[in-house]
Amino acid sequence: MQFEMCALPGGGKLELYLRSPAPAMPNALRRPLVLVVPGGGYEHVSAREADPVALQFAAAGYHTAVLTYSVGEGARDHQPLRQLRAAIGLLRQNAERWGILPDRIAVCGFSAGGHLALSGAVLDCPGEAADRSRKPDAVLLDAFMPGLDALTVKQRYDEAGGGKTVFFVTGSFTDDALESEMMKKGFSFYFQKPFDPEVLAARART
Repeated sequence: MQFEMCALPGGGKLELYLRSPAPAMPNALRRPLVLVVPGGGYEHVSAREADPVALQFAAAGYHTAVLTYSVGEGARDHQPLRQLRAAIGLLRQNAERWGILPDRIAVCGFSAGGHLALSGAVLDCPGEAADRSRKPDAVLLDAFMPGLDALTVKQRYDEAGGGKTVFFVTGSFTDDALESEMMKKGFSFYFQKPFDPEVLAARART
């Protein structure tokens, strides 16, 4: 496995875990990539939702990466969104060199990272030109985000024309009625925290 680390504007960081190409597997010389965006309430970047999740996606056969974005006072002026857009742009610019399928880049976000992933999928950054090349092709989303419930998030995403998306939902409680309603609204599956990243990677692969 190849490791790369790239600096992003405003002190952000993109860490990549790239599967090594195998000549015996010519159909896997280029792979999809999952960009993991950890949570932390925009006050910190959660370590447990970073490498442990990314490495499970790598074990499942994906290229993967982790975004470290600005938090606290550093998150002003939409800085985390700018960093996410820059990260996706960097992945596409280097897709050939890194063996990435440029039209198969997914973002996987948790909590505040889910808020950021969804924003990156449907919003343009104020002061920047609209640029589809800096948006993900799919979103795997923890829909319990700051100030929004899961069903409202899904409704807003659909209204915004988000497109090809897998929604996963994580939460710290079990509620059969809520889970049933989520499935009716188009969510793919529900995990109770703490969840097993290997199980998440396996479900996303299907």
